[in-house]
Amino acid sequence: MRNDAAASAGEQREPPKNTLKAAPMMLGRWGFRATLCLGMLGAGAGITALVGGISANGTFWALLPGSVLWDFFGGVAFVAVFVAAGSGVAPAEQGVASGLATTAKEIGGAMGLAVFVAVANAGPGARPTPARVLGGLHAAGWTAAAVTAAGGLIALILKRPSAPAPQDTTTVETLEGIGS
Repeated sequence: MRNDAAASAGEQREPPKNTLKAAPMMLGRWGFRATLCLGMLGAGAGITALVGGISANGTFWALLPGSVLWDFFGGVAFVAVFVAAGSGVAPAEQGVASGLATTAKEIGGAMGLAVFVAVANAGPGARPTPARVLGGLHAAGWTAAAVTAAGGLIALILKRPSAPAPQDTTTVETLEGIGS
């Protein structure tokens, strides 16, 4: 990142603009469970295509299809996660729900990265050669693709959201009456 990255860091982390247009349409048509499943499976396919394009003499063009797929479907999953986190939550609790989802995403990302780095480093051994390093990267990539796809399938078996509970306004009405 550049030194002036504070302002641009958020721009670099947000989902791509085309995803921000497609994800709401998918959510409206299929709901967040199916959209999350599609996003995760598509992201897994993108990771698979990206790993398939990694070679010792590879080019940017070999990585581009996987990068585009991963970018798009990862963004769909990102939007679906935050819609799911806020669904059925009282307006006053939306910040807590979003904060919890963000925290879980960040901690999960850090833990996942640690696992994938461990998998990648298991391949090269004590005397890494380019072929061994590449093998480690492939192993980590295939693992990431499998875990991502499994997450998409798990999204299908998530409990359906229940109807939001009616809000109790007794306390608010009582407090409003105290000041009169």
